[in-house]
Amino acid sequence: MIMVIAGHDSGNDPRQFPVITHPPYSQLVNDGIKGKKIGFLTEGFIGVEEDLAGIVRQAALTLKEAGAEVSDVSLPIHSDGVAIWTPVDFEGTYQMMIKGNGHGYGWKGAYDLPLQEALTGAFDLRPFDCPLPVKIVMIFAEYMQRNYQNKFYSKAQNLIQHLTMEYNRILKDYDVIVMPTSSGKPIKLPTRANFIGETLKLVLGMIKNTAPFNATGHPALSVNAGLSEGLPCGMMIVGRMFDDLTVLQVARAFEKIRDGAN
Repeated sequence: MIMVIAGHDSGNDPRQFPVITHPPYSQLVNDGIKGKKIGFLTEGFIGVEEDLAGIVRQAALTLKEAGAEVSDVSLPIHSDGVAIWTPVDFEGTYQMMIKGNGHGYGWKGAYDLPLQEALTGAFDLRPFDCPLPVKIVMIFAEYMQRNYQNKFYSKAQNLIQHLTMEYNRILKDYDVIVMPTSSGKPIKLPTRANFIGETLKLVLGMIKNTAPFNATGHPALSVNAGLSEGLPCGMMIVGRMFDDLTVLQVARAFEKIRDGAN
């Protein structure tokens, strides 16, 4: 799939740069990871269910069998990643998805007009059908913008630049960093019986490791590291900017070890 979607898209998606070349991923994904340096991000294991953290750590250690070098690395600002991401996500989502009907303003790519019209009608006719987290985002973002304008959104965007540079700094010494994908094992879907606080904790309490990279744009993927109580435990592999190939190679090397493939 990545072979199909990677690369410049004739301007339809301005996030794809025409100057970036993309290797033949499917041909190179099995080339191995001998000599690659893999870092356990210490802060990525903090606040994670103990059994999940242990499974991910042991899984990552098996990458030594593929010739990789594995060691610990610390980056304290990672623990602030969710706080940095939140204003951008909440206020940005509100302006783009809700007020901007899925598009907002300033997008230099293609606009999907039928989608925009459908969202406009849906928000006008049935706003109360939005999921609870979306309603919370709408209320929170409207309050923040009425009382603080876009001050915290702007501050968070500035901090994202710093967060990005900090990840780039440690990724000069490591080819990838690994950590649990989520802070806990899979949960049951919230129901109407859950209190608002419980639902929000279930929905937003699992993203401490994923949200920072949603903000910075580093390539990342999740691979099943094992099971605990019959539930899958995800290991997230994060690489350097535009180095999707190494992320895929590390994931593929682990799959071979996990599944006993040659």
